[in-house]
Amino acid sequence: MRGLAAAVERRGAVVHESTRVTRIEPGRALTAVGAVRAPVVVRATEGYTPELDGARRAIVPLHSLMIATEPLPDEVWDRIGWGDAETLTDGRRLIIYAQRTADVRIAFGGRGAPYRFGSSPGGGAERSPRVWAALEATVRALLPGVGDAAVTHRWGGALGVPRDWYSSVGIDRTSGLAWGDGYVGDGVTTSYLAGSSSSARPR
Repeated sequence: MRGLAAAVERRGAVVHESTRVTRIEPGRALTAVGAVRAPVVVRATEGYTPELDGARRAIVPLHSLMIATEPLPDEVWDRIGWGDAETLTDGRRLIIYAQRTADVRIAFGGRGAPYRFGSSPGGGAERSPRVWAALEATVRALLPGVGDAAVTHRWGGALGVPRDWYSSVGIDRTSGLAWGDGYVGDGVTTSYLAGSSSSARPR
């Protein structure tokens, strides 16, 4: 997110942090301290969309958590057989995915945090010791070459899941309301594609 913020600031945008938007309407976003006006208002709130007035059922928030190991020496990567920057995923009940980072760690993530009643993205589900422990056990079982390497980072957050599991992007030019959401955890690439597309059509 910091990289994305820096990129839009280089293009002249101003990022306002810690400003909670409670509702979006044609031509404006309502916050606790006033209204922000714009010809087009884009809803790009993903797993936090249910917190907007009138949008509680638009997107289902599911939490995904991650861990990262300490930087691993070359001999560990050789034992694992992971020589390049391949990514991996596994569609088990605890969906998992992993990548080798630029600073030679394994970043390993997965689902497992419970869905919260009423589509609430809060409640601490992004910080589940039970899920972090399951992820650590899984990475050691799948990649025993990791050995006793320490897990140094743990984090998580809500991702947006459409009820039909199809992401979408579009704009209603009459109202000036636009959206891009429902990326189900693949938002880095999919949102880039959505943002660079010139073929967005009203839903």
